[in-house]
Amino acid sequence: MPRKLAETALSATAATTLNRRVRREQWALLLESNQSASPAAFVIALIFWLAIYHQLSDPIVLVWAVLIHLNQLVRYWWVRRHSQSTEMPEERPREAIFLLFLLGANGAVWGAAAVLFLPVSDVLVAAFVVVVTLSIHSGGMTWMAPVKAAVISFSVPLTALLTLALILQGETVYWVGGVLIFLYAMTSWKYAMQHHKLLTDSLVARYEKMALAEQLARQVELVELASQEKTLFLAAASHDLRQPLHAIALCSAVLEVSLRHTPDHDTASRLLKSIHLLGTSFDAMLDISRLDAGTVHAAVVPVPLQSGFEALNNVFSEQAGERGLELRVRSTDLWVRSDAELLQRMLANLVANALKYTHQGGVVVVARQRQEEIWIDVRDTGLGMASDQIEHIFDEFYQINNPGRDRSKGLGIGLAIVDRLSRLLEHPIVVRSREGHGSLFRLVLPPASAEQQHACQPVLPTGNAAPNADLPERVMVLDDDEDVRYAIATLLQIHGVKTTCVGSANEAWAALQSQPLDDPHAVLLCDVRLANGKDGLDFSSGLAAKMDDPPRVILLTGETAPASLQRLRESDFEVLFKPVSAHKLMAALAQVVR
Repeated sequence: MPRKLAETALSATAATTLNRRVRREQWALLLESNQSASPAAFVIALIFWLAIYHQLSDPIVLVWAVLIHLNQLVRYWWVRRHSQSTEMPEERPREAIFLLFLLGANGAVWGAAAVLFLPVSDVLVAAFVVVVTLSIHSGGMTWMAPVKAAVISFSVPLTALLTLALILQGETVYWVGGVLIFLYAMTSWKYAMQHHKLLTDSLVARYEKMALAEQLARQVELVELASQEKTLFLAAASHDLRQPLHAIALCSAVLEVSLRHTPDHDTASRLLKSIHLLGTSFDAMLDISRLDAGTVHAAVVPVPLQSGFEALNNVFSEQAGERGLELRVRSTDLWVRSDAELLQRMLANLVANALKYTHQGGVVVVARQRQEEIWIDVRDTGLGMASDQIEHIFDEFYQINNPGRDRSKGLGIGLAIVDRLSRLLEHPIVVRSREGHGSLFRLVLPPASAEQQHACQPVLPTGNAAPNADLPERVMVLDDDEDVRYAIATLLQIHGVKTTCVGSANEAWAALQSQPLDDPHAVLLCDVRLANGKDGLDFSSGLAAKMDDPPRVILLTGETAPASLQRLRESDFEVLFKPVSAHKLMAALAQVVR
């Protein structure tokens, strides 16, 4: 079905549903009003015919009384029965017609009272009949207004008979009264229709708002479902894509070491560099997706900027020197309120971006306090940007002066991550740039008070420690992927570490039980997601209860699902996220045996 036709069909269906709900509510109001007005109508009718009978002593009054009360009782019984039903008369045409018939009969009986009881000789009695009849008419028009057909069924016979009764009296005053009654009927119908329209419009507005609220609730459910599906996809993609990349990275590291001092070493080095770029790009894409999915949460604490600035200098000074650039990171004693790890990620991305687009001169990183704000400026002497480019620099995959998509310049995600982290941490970004004169990126942060500084002494991450020469003598590798086991084992053997490779938890437990007492496994490198639904974290946690001296555990994982990450954070084990570089793996092994 074409899109426009589908939208039209959907709109027609929604309009039909809305009209049905409005009509149902109109009939419900009619039944409710009839039920509440019935006792008063019964009393009025009783007083009316008793008074008339007292004056006229005519048996026809008793006949009229029987008719009016019979109508009232039948209508009351009918309304009471259908008020408890799940279906309104509007949904059952025969029932609706019967109710309209009862209302019409009620109006006719009241109109007949004027024809039967209007005495020409007694003006007071005549006035009494007319006033009571018109009062019944006015009251009925009010509570019957929700349903237009009910108004017409009741009002037309009553006013017609009342007008006819007056005109039939033959005297001028009654003729005038009949004309006035007719005009009154026209005016009453007009106001009743206006009341009906006002009530209908209010019901339509009410149900449209309810429909919009329901639609919004459905959209929220769909968005939540999409977010959950996205999270599940990210978790699956993270593991399934990181796993082979993890094996490739380690095998390439082994190849690079094996080919040193050979003509092929340059090729191996280029391969390792390309794999590193692939891993970095993959991490960046997953990071941006996790930020969009809302799975990254900030832990805002007092943070000293100096340790983070030192980390920036350690990481980027060599890169700047190789390109003939000067990186100046000015020391500072300022503290801010932020998330240490996320803030460091923002600063690292800003510095990396500044170095990328600077060909001469350098980059300066400086922090200063301005009243109740801390400004962190990253200023470069690079290419700069035109004003129309600034509004796009935080878009994903947007890069300036990289039409060939040079992979060495990244994917254009770094500033997109900075933008999302800025909104997450509520650290506004100010950008100033002149084409050909460099750029300034400024983060605006809240300062940490002296009391907060004394209460908390966190430090920013300073990067991975270098591998220590004191590596464990024997390591067990538990991973269900044969390529990963081979890559890790080969890498460790190059560094003189004995390895035992197993593919399941049962094999690992058997190997631990049979290990030599004088040469036990010092470390267990364990994948979190094992084959057949087994969990590496559960297996590693259970070793403490089964062994007097269990091996130290390093968990390897490609998981990114929030629940999985929370479990890993709550464990006491070292966790490495795939793909793990050879440098990072050896550093973790050296660290865990210290």
